[in-house]
Amino acid sequence: MSEKIEGHIICHTHWDREWFAPVQVTNRWLLKLFSNLEKVIENAETEFVYVLDGQTLIVEDFLKTCKDADLNKRIMELVANGKLILGPLYAQIDFRISSELTILKNLELGQKDMQSYHAPNEDVVAWMVDNFGFVGQIPQLLKMFDVEYATIWRGVSDLNQRPAFENIWEGSDGTKCKVLFLIGGYRNLYNLSSTRKAARERYELEIEKSKSFSNSGKIPLLDGYDLDVHPENPKKFLKGKDVVLSSPSKLLSQIDFSNANVLHGELISGKYACTFPGTLSTRVYLKQQAYYTEKLLKVVQFLDSVLGVDNSEPLWRTYIKNMIHDNICGVGIDYVHSSMERSFKKLSNMARDMIRENLVAIMDSLNLPVGIYALSLSNFSYNSWCSNGKYCFKLISDGVGISSVESLYTISDVNGKWQEGDLEGKTFWENNFYTVTYFQDKFRVWPRNAQNSETNFEVGGLNLFEETGDTYTTSRRAIDFETKITHLKIQYIDEHNMTISLHRQIQDATRSENSRISIKTVETIVFDETPVIKWKIKTKSKGTNYVLSFRGVTHQQKGNVFAKMPFEIVRRERKDQNLFGEDLPQELKSMLLAAREIGENRVFPFQGFVGIESSDGIFSLFSRALREYSVDDSGDIEITFIRSVEWIAKDNVQGRSGDAGPFMYVPQASCDNMDLEFDIGIYVDGQSEQSRVEELYKWFTLFDEPPILFRYTKSENSESNVSNESITSKKKDISVKMIEVDTPWLPFSRDMVITYNPFNFSYGGLQPFEIARKELQDVICIDVERIHSQKDMSNARNTSISFIEVPQFRFSKRFPVDEKKKADISNSLKQLSAEIEEEIKKEKENLETSKHQGQVLNGLQCDYIRSMHKLLTLQRKLLEIEISKLLLPKKPVQMRGILREFNNARAKRRVYDYLLEICNWMKSKSCVK
Repeated sequence: MSEKIEGHIICHTHWDREWFAPVQVTNRWLLKLFSNLEKVIENAETEFVYVLDGQTLIVEDFLKTCKDADLNKRIMELVANGKLILGPLYAQIDFRISSELTILKNLELGQKDMQSYHAPNEDVVAWMVDNFGFVGQIPQLLKMFDVEYATIWRGVSDLNQRPAFENIWEGSDGTKCKVLFLIGGYRNLYNLSSTRKAARERYELEIEKSKSFSNSGKIPLLDGYDLDVHPENPKKFLKGKDVVLSSPSKLLSQIDFSNANVLHGELISGKYACTFPGTLSTRVYLKQQAYYTEKLLKVVQFLDSVLGVDNSEPLWRTYIKNMIHDNICGVGIDYVHSSMERSFKKLSNMARDMIRENLVAIMDSLNLPVGIYALSLSNFSYNSWCSNGKYCFKLISDGVGISSVESLYTISDVNGKWQEGDLEGKTFWENNFYTVTYFQDKFRVWPRNAQNSETNFEVGGLNLFEETGDTYTTSRRAIDFETKITHLKIQYIDEHNMTISLHRQIQDATRSENSRISIKTVETIVFDETPVIKWKIKTKSKGTNYVLSFRGVTHQQKGNVFAKMPFEIVRRERKDQNLFGEDLPQELKSMLLAAREIGENRVFPFQGFVGIESSDGIFSLFSRALREYSVDDSGDIEITFIRSVEWIAKDNVQGRSGDAGPFMYVPQASCDNMDLEFDIGIYVDGQSEQSRVEELYKWFTLFDEPPILFRYTKSENSESNVSNESITSKKKDISVKMIEVDTPWLPFSRDMVITYNPFNFSYGGLQPFEIARKELQDVICIDVERIHSQKDMSNARNTSISFIEVPQFRFSKRFPVDEKKKADISNSLKQLSAEIEEEIKKEKENLETSKHQGQVLNGLQCDYIRSMHKLLTLQRKLLEIEISKLLLPKKPVQMRGILREFNNARAKRRVYDYLLEICNWMKSKSCVK
């Protein structure tokens, strides 16, 4: 620790754009924030700057909302002069749930906005103080956008080192980023104006309790809070030369990182502050809609680049707004998330139309004959019969491009060998990769290349748990339930594929009839010539507060768990036990005031597949859109389908210390009476060499991004120079390679693609986990200029495209909450309000007593502060319940007054957290007067 200690005060706001209030409400608050900011800056010292939450969206929203052109101009001048610090992110997305392309686009748009707003671009700091964890490739991605520094809070875990503010974050590929770790959070010096008399005590306490965690002697002090519209100049309340107004870049550039701690790879631990693993499965339908929408946007981005245009930016901006951590995590009020569903649906429709238009232009320009084609974005080659349960076709693809489909048939239209009856004990399907048997209601998969002939994996089980958590935190326990197979038959079989139809009914055996969980499934299991078994499950559920998951049994107690995350395959333990309990080490008790995960965590994020690798080979579950898995000690892999909860945040949730958010009723988060669909893939391999992981990735890519199948037609009366007798029509097998890439890749812009190596070994000319930019002109295989010049002619050609198979938007069917349940909830909330009002009445009496008779420490009336803290907590909770009651019949825009009152109540209670901490600290030091 340095002998010289210096506090650096950073003024900021954390802007939760949509959470307990929708953007229509919070955008009006922005007007007040920026109006107040202008006044504070005008009267402050020259060194005063203000951080706008590390994003550019906050300014975009303000400019669209504010009708005062002069104020807009003055705010833009403050940005250009470096008084208002924004970026480098466009929005504060959830990195665990967002895909590779979304993460890149978020950085690209942020950088583009900074240039547009003429914001200074030297010593830029990625300000990411409330994201629910980080993927391991963030340091490399920041470096790609010339960002050297980052400030973070959540996700840090240190196995063998004492926490420190100064850290070097070493990404998965080895890229290093200098990081400021806000151990105690981003609001430790918030709102000095309301605690003027204790301002110096607050400042000195933060210095005292923080100095042992600083190797450089620099202490970060954060004056800001969520949705704070009352910025202040701390120097008005803190006199003295020791008070330093700072900024993220000023502080980080002064730190000596030679003795810094080293953080490795992904940061997803809730040891010091919650990363809320439960959010990975909250409102799963939002994750599904985001997934399918992004798949369409990716195709638009690619086809735009082929055509030499970029029309997708407005779509990406809208999409990323829905990927902000509070939004996509599902922890807001129902109104916010219903708006997201409408946004996803609109985006999907627009993207699908753009794909159709672009494909017509490309097909016309390539002079291709009519017929059925497949557009593949996979860099891998395939030559196999594929089935999705609706269509079976021969896919012959040589990487990214368009190929003709000579053989395709609709399964329901073919008169195959329909069979019904008993499957018991039969080997009912086998191909070059696996054999499948069915015995005692269990499907078993046997790898054909297994070294041990006894190696097999049991798949298809559905598990039901009771859920006692909230939207933030999962707390599940075993529950007695019954599963009954009501229907099982071979629906279709031929030499290329087989389809099995399965229906199940799941019901808990413990609850009363009114609260019983009842889930019915309609399942389709597809076997074809590929190594992936495709399992589609439709659910119709009734009931609340439960978890439904899909299970794969591996019998692997010692195998290594691996999971796909953005740009990499990560290896993980089966549980995270590097967490504190309820009690903290003495030195951290005054630092860690926010909610933490405690005990152990068994729920982890993934994007696409999770598996176990052992000497027996590889077993992996693939998934579209789902984001949460767990692996138990015996090797059972569970992927969460539905996690039903009814409250944004509750008190005393097991596995979490402290509160997480507002106590508000959100019935749509229960998924009650919703029809949902899930797509699972099952992959087995009896070998486990390095090359087998590459093989897994190849087939996962086909599962995750199957080719778009479309029919290209032309009018008989068309006078287009593209005729059915063109030179390419004489070829039976048409294959047009569009770009040449050897690794997984992403279409990034009109003139650039991103390639990356997700493996821990060198691959395709890239080092382990390397991400690289490539100019489009260096990889494209077709004449972009010619295609672009002919695009405008497309409308005159009388050609068209009809989709046979394209990513489908999942707008889940939801039935309204029945009136009886709504009345019961309303009555329960009224009763709870009455109980809290009684508590408030008693606490007000205690408050009066403590004013005159309470303990005084260093001039602070600590008993009064404790009583006021409790009173403010009760008043905040009463407002949360009142808002819950009002949201049942009303929209939030009709409740602006109470939402503003609630925001103020949250802020005031938070200040008393720190006043209470002063009292506790002084009491522990025995500084009693």
